[in-house]
Amino acid sequence: MAGGSASDIRTPFPFDEYLIEFGTFDIAASKSSDYQVDNFTVPFACRAVRCEVTATDVNVTNGITINIEDDTPTTPKVVVSDAAVAAITAGAGKSEALTVDRTKTIFAGAVLKCSYKSGASDDAENVKVRLWVEPVN
Repeated sequence: MAGGSASDIRTPFPFDEYLIEFGTFDIAASKSSDYQVDNFTVPFACRAVRCEVTATDVNVTNGITINIEDDTPTTPKVVVSDAAVAAITAGAGKSEALTVDRTKTIFAGAVLKCSYKSGASDDAENVKVRLWVEPVN
């Protein structure tokens, strides 16, 4: 069911933070609209706690942003909205925190989609996005 179901809010859940990983993927230049790279079906109702992106090389001239939202048809619940990714020197690697919306409840059964936008001349290699969530009971 798109967006999950509010009636499933009390599904079995872990007792601590739960890690959801998107990637590893490369970012191509000139993607002016959201380009989906990965998704994850949430087995329990949760809220985002924190998010980070890691990569081995990020070239930024105009901007790279990361988005994570659920699959609600008309108004998706966005937990990471156009979070900017800074440049990373080739081979150096880096972990960077992204801003998350901790107020939105993602229902059990919802599909979280990770996507990016990139400007001309902007690209990245070996990108992984990690989102920590906590269960809602």
